[in-house]
Amino acid sequence: MTSLQGVTVLVTRPVHQAEKLSRLIEDAGGKALRFPTLEIAKLSDSESAQVEAVNLTDYDWLVFISANAVTMHGCYSDSDKIKKLKSLRIAAIGNATALALVKAGFVVNLVAENGASSETLLAMPDLAEVKEQRFLIVRGQGGREELANGLRNRGAIVDYLDVYKRVIPVFDNESVLKLFEQCHLGVVTITSAEALQNLLKMVGERFKKHLLEVPLVVVSHRIRIIAAEIGFKRIAVAKSPSDLAILDTVIMSVKGGSVAEVSEQEAQYQNESKPVKRSQSGLWFGVIILFIVVALAGAGFYFFTQLRDKQEGLGGEVKGQMSKQIADYQAQLVAIQTQLAAMEANVAGKDSHFTQTLADFSQLHNEKLESTRKDLNESIVGVQRQLGKTRGDWLIADAEYLLSVANERLYLIGDVNTTREALEASDQRLRESGDAATFKVREEIAHELSDIKKVIVPDVVGIYASLQSLQDNVEHLVLLLPYTGKQPSSAQETKASEDQGTIDSALSHIKGVVTIRHTKHEVNEILTPEEAEFIHEQLKVKLEMVKIALVQHNEALFQSSLADAKKWTQQHFLDNSDVNKFIAELDQFSEIKIHSQFPDISKSLKMLRDITKLRIETDKAIETAPAPEAVKPVEIAEPTDKISSTKPTEAAPVVPKPAVK
Repeated sequence: MTSLQGVTVLVTRPVHQAEKLSRLIEDAGGKALRFPTLEIAKLSDSESAQVEAVNLTDYDWLVFISANAVTMHGCYSDSDKIKKLKSLRIAAIGNATALALVKAGFVVNLVAENGASSETLLAMPDLAEVKEQRFLIVRGQGGREELANGLRNRGAIVDYLDVYKRVIPVFDNESVLKLFEQCHLGVVTITSAEALQNLLKMVGERFKKHLLEVPLVVVSHRIRIIAAEIGFKRIAVAKSPSDLAILDTVIMSVKGGSVAEVSEQEAQYQNESKPVKRSQSGLWFGVIILFIVVALAGAGFYFFTQLRDKQEGLGGEVKGQMSKQIADYQAQLVAIQTQLAAMEANVAGKDSHFTQTLADFSQLHNEKLESTRKDLNESIVGVQRQLGKTRGDWLIADAEYLLSVANERLYLIGDVNTTREALEASDQRLRESGDAATFKVREEIAHELSDIKKVIVPDVVGIYASLQSLQDNVEHLVLLLPYTGKQPSSAQETKASEDQGTIDSALSHIKGVVTIRHTKHEVNEILTPEEAEFIHEQLKVKLEMVKIALVQHNEALFQSSLADAKKWTQQHFLDNSDVNKFIAELDQFSEIKIHSQFPDISKSLKMLRDITKLRIETDKAIETAPAPEAVKPVEIAEPTDKISSTKPTEAAPVVPKPAVK
């Protein structure tokens, strides 16, 4: 097939849609010059998010304007979303769009016949009665309004969903401009009005004149009218937007057959929109026109007389037709009034809904405002109370701090004396505050002071001194095993002489060198001086651990260290009076409890922290008490007088808060 042999055809479709038409042109022997004047681009992230937020199931109809609208839509190839849309009716603007929907997995309910346009789709019987139905038109940004306006005029509710945008592509147009300059371009194909406008922009004013002389193939009469208004001379309209229909129209335009020239009305429109150019034959043309006008005037007068004769006969017929037309107009007016009434009812319903929503929102806002106002008032009262504290309030706060110090010193350090002083100082602060609500707190402090005084505090300093004395006597303890390098003492010499009695002269010569000692333990080895020194030092270290446990009030470590020192002494030292006395002193130390069981003194602190509750209870007790004249006055002795009577006028010392490690 070589119908287009040697003909260059400009294909202006987007890149992803131009390949099929280009191959058909090349198969027909022509040269397809791919020059896309439109590019289908994705939306921005924010616009895509708006598309995802649309609930498609809220609509009765989904209308896809183009195949691009199908491929660029979010639910394309998403089987889960397609299943959710089974209940919707889907319409396609043309066969290509319907084919794209079928490939995507949709069921197409309506396809426009006899062309792909908004007008042909509106002419379908299925869209004749669409009152109160909801339509969502899926399209690209900046599409036509004819379809939406037509549906709205029929009472439908129409929304748009823009899923892509059309932009002018960045393309090298040097080869196209060269063809324009050499007048070698055969046919230009255009599939949308926007593509035609972009082509003019991309070609520029320099080659616009050459472009207007090239045969143009379009896909609709609307584009043909736009092209004629621009100035194209040879325009052909394809039967449909399909690639085969465009190819057939290109072939016919090249052969010169069935090419739709600009109509007389379009030419007249062009002539009216352009300034009239005078030529040299203008005078003769005017004379001829004048002659024609005179001839037409005569003919008109003749026909006028003829028509006047027939006027009477046609009067009744005209009146009947006018009456019929008036009746039709009245029926249309009634229909319009009905639609207006329906629209007013719809608007009234929406107005009522919006009013109710606004009222609910206003009520919710007022409730939140009232809650916020209440919280602010409570905060203001708290701040005012803090700023307006009296001396009694500060004394109560000081007493609370002293009670917390007493608890920390007792439970963290075991300092009974400081705890007692802090309790007494806290009681003195509460007494000076003069607040009747603190009576129960002072009563609890009196019980806690009584329990603290019962705690037996061990004499840590005395025990430490005794342990130090034992540690100093370690060097005088005799080791169980003999060792070399020992210097005999005078007492050992005397005892040896008493036990041995009369010894021969040979033994008297070595008496100052060798010391003879009897032991019931078997001697397996002789210690070196270093080993003997290690045994003594190890016992000192164990006693040092006992002292550390004593200072730290670590009962478990204290007892275990004493047991370890006793065991070490029994294993490595001779069983004599000195060692037995040493072990007995260790046993006495093990009977001492360095960490007593402390009483619970936290109740008074908890009561004082809840002073507000105590004040309320006191106020209620005062309100319910009998009248003063009916009650015999009774003197109530304060339970803490004994504690604070030693220093009635002096303020108790403030105990510093200890640092917790």
